[in-house]
Amino acid sequence: MPDSPTIDELLARPREDKLVLQFSTAAPDWRKRTPGFCKRWPISMAFNKNWASGLIRRANHSPFSHVDMLLKDGSLLGASDSPNSPFIHGNPRGVAQRPFDYQQFAYRRQMILETPRADDIRRMAATQLNKGFDNSGLRDFVNDSFPGQRDWRLEEHWFCAELCVWAMEVGGFWGTKQLIWPRNRVSPTDLILVLLMDPRFVNRDTFWHPVPGLVLGPNET
Repeated sequence: MPDSPTIDELLARPREDKLVLQFSTAAPDWRKRTPGFCKRWPISMAFNKNWASGLIRRANHSPFSHVDMLLKDGSLLGASDSPNSPFIHGNPRGVAQRPFDYQQFAYRRQMILETPRADDIRRMAATQLNKGFDNSGLRDFVNDSFPGQRDWRLEEHWFCAELCVWAMEVGGFWGTKQLIWPRNRVSPTDLILVLLMDPRFVNRDTFWHPVPGLVLGPNET
């Protein structure tokens, strides 16, 4: 089997004008012989290995807990604390390039953005490979501190949506402007809301439909 292409090789391919963001959440991963009543929230936090996904979804009233960037070969680039999941390059406990099916998913939906800066955005995200995962981002999902208490643009470690928004900013998606952000963290749902009425979101009408051609996993809708 040939070696997987490096990030530099992927980014050197012909330029594209589409940026694809994949929003997802992990499928429940119950411990063996978990009784049915233990699968109810919040008791499930003690038995579901992916309990953080449920916490993020509930804190944001959303079906999604994660977002990755789709690369040109179909692999994913993002920030995730997934030490036991397969990866291609980078830090398995942080920013890495991962196979398209690196974990079991409950939901996957793809947002297609038309922008001439798509390659620049992917390139900037790739500069953060090997950085660690930002656990402080998780804590801020249940924090009501006034904006400005935490700088999510530190570039030392990343939460998934923070990495995407930062790469879009420095990659020129919004020109030379930074977002004036009224929160101490960025969630996948925040990113959807920021882009919901953006005319560059070209598949808005079909975003909630399953990804065309995607073979769904055993616990996926």
